[in-house]
Amino acid sequence: MARTIKLDDSSEDHEKILASYIQSGNLNFLIGSGASMPAISVAGDIEAEINDQITAGAFETANLTALQFIEEIEDANEDIVAEIIDGKTKATFDGYVDFLRNVDRILFERKNTLLSRQANLFTTNYDMFFERSADALSGFILNDGFDRATGLTDAFRFTPEKYFDRTYRSGSVYNHQAEVSVVI
Repeated sequence: MARTIKLDDSSEDHEKILASYIQSGNLNFLIGSGASMPAISVAGDIEAEINDQITAGAFETANLTALQFIEEIEDANEDIVAEIIDGKTKATFDGYVDFLRNVDRILFERKNTLLSRQANLFTTNYDMFFERSADALSGFILNDGFDRATGLTDAFRFTPEKYFDRTYRSGSVYNHQAEVSVVI
């Protein structure tokens, strides 16, 4: 059962309490509606709005509402793929980069060798902000389950067992190995 700890302003042990949980457990993040603001507006009650329009027989209006929402996501994705990062897209992109950088730092400082230096990231969003943000961070590994081994084609195979891979870098002195942080 989950344990709830109330951290108020009078507590000086915030960092110590949080660090112990982060060091001893798996990190999981659920990212949903609102994370890509202001580049993409929050979906809000768009499903109910479209359903009401269909129920009222306004099929054209329902289709137009859905199309406008999808086009907003498509426009943001086109900018991200084309590396046009400015305005609202830049503000959102910078937030994603900061988030991934902080997760990477937390994993890097993990002292528990029994747990992998891995964080699980689940998103309900259809945009590509995480992928582009991971590209912007030097040495950052985002494991999406696809095998990108060299081959004759550009096709990537989905290989679920990739999720369980641990990545290490070795030093030239004393054959030292260090596990690298990975976000899945």
